Amino acid sequence: MFLSGVTETEIIDVVNGCKNKSSTDCFDIDMTLVKQIIYSIVKPLTYICNLSFQTGTFPNKMKIAKVIPIHKNGNKHIFTNYRPVSLLPQPWKLHFLVRYHERNQNIPDGNYGNFETAKKDIKGMKEEIGQLNLRVGTAEERIAETESRDIELTKVLIQVLRKQKLLEEKCQDLKSRSRRKNLRIYSVPEKSEENNMVEFIYKFLNEKLGITGVCIERAHRAAPLVTDGGTDRRPGTPKRPGSIVVRFQSYVEKQRVLQAAWTKKDIRIKDSRIFFDEDFPAQVYKERATYRQVRKQLYERNIKTRILYPAKLKLFLSDGKSTVFKDPPTAAEGLREFGITMESSPKEPDLEATLQAAGWESPRRGRGGRADELTSSLKTLLRFPQLKWTLS
Repeated sequence: MFLSGVTETEIIDVVNGCKNKSSTDCFDIDMTLVKQIIYSIVKPLTYICNLSFQTGTFPNKMKIAKVIPIHKNGNKHIFTNYRPVSLLPQPWKLHFLVRYHERNQNIPDGNYGNFETAKKDIKGMKEEIGQLNLRVGTAEERIAETESRDIELTKVLIQVLRKQKLLEEKCQDLKSRSRRKNLRIYSVPEKSEENNMVEFIYKFLNEKLGITGVCIERAHRAAPLVTDGGTDRRPGTPKRPGSIVVRFQSYVEKQRVLQAAWTKKDIRIKDSRIFFDEDFPAQVYKERATYRQVRKQLYERNIKTRILYPAKLKLFLSDGKSTVFKDPPTAAEGLREFGITMESSPKEPDLEATLQAAGWESPRRGRGGRADELTSSLKTLLRFPQLKWTLS
């Protein structure tokens, strides 16, 4: 059964509820006449409606329609100036009204309250989504401002790092320049100078190098090198005596002494061979010390080497060519071609490159994101005819 049956009373109520129109149907019957005879035809009409509801079919004789062309305007001899009007049987209208009434009666009274509750809930959801959309938009604006501020701060920090690097290089250069007139003498036995280091150096230069007439501003012995397992600089057994730092009045005098020492090569005090070298900052010494083992290996392969300022390694190859490595990490990589493994401290992290890699440049998204998508999806759902009333 498609629809429940109707009673005669319901048919009579439907007919009495119709307007008293004088317009007739295809059988020239108007609604006024139907109201007058309804009590006579209510039983067969009720039977026909119930049978139609039960079988789901509509009587063929009620499908007859009379079409009358009504002139709209213009030339009456042109058929497009007419509109068709269909005159349906009055029983068809009653059948439709009864069916409409029956359909509405099938909705329980309690469901209307549920629909109202759902309508209020959806309205509340729309308001909450609107508030969320506003809050998300505000959050996105703040995030965009934060991103812009972060980008600007990253740029400032990169500039600060560049300035710091430049200042460190200048500071290193100043340290090196301040030591240009200095000379270091290694392996001089402890206490050889007795109580006067300057007089000892004058005498030493005269006796061993035959140099006189130089002016020494000051001279002192640096801290000795301790054994590998030592923890204190002064106590402990020194592996080698501390070097002597000599400062001359001019760079020319220092170079004169250094060249004379390098020319003579074998200089000794009490069977201890003495070495002369430039006076470098501690960082330069640290970098140069990484070449010590490598130079021994290269010497065994008949490859001459020289350390250039500040810590460049120069190789003199057998074919007359030379190769220069600018720093220990570069040398460690380049010496692999010679089958030599060099241990060097890792390069300091490039903070500028790290900042540039970590710096984000996220495009500013338009206001509305997931909240707008949710609102759009909800509106799409509410486009169905059954839910159109929720948009009002």
